[in-house]
Amino acid sequence: MLVANAIRRGYWEQDAHTLVATLQLGRVVIEARHRAYQDKPESEKVELMTRREWIRSIRDTDIPQSQMEKADIRSVSNLTLRQGQQDHESLAQLGVKIEGYHKRVR
Repeated sequence: MLVANAIRRGYWEQDAHTLVATLQLGRVVIEARHRAYQDKPESEKVELMTRREWIRSIRDTDIPQSQMEKADIRSVSNLTLRQGQQDHESLAQLGVKIEGYHKRVR
């Protein structure tokens, strides 16, 4: 059926067979990669907290010798907040999954 469609669209028969075989092989590769994807284990996910809770947590664990500036604390808390949101939001996880796939394809 696919070969017939390709021929109707102007491909030579041999080219139509090659095109269909290439597309089917690509589909098999994509499906294999989707099946091979594994989500992060729960133990590796960043805890889901608010921005304020992250700032407080980072301040509380601040080592006096490190002398973290307020801007650094804010930056770190924003990064961990974003990671926590990605780890617990299914749509964000899908985006990360797709991005990871594109990196592997390149």
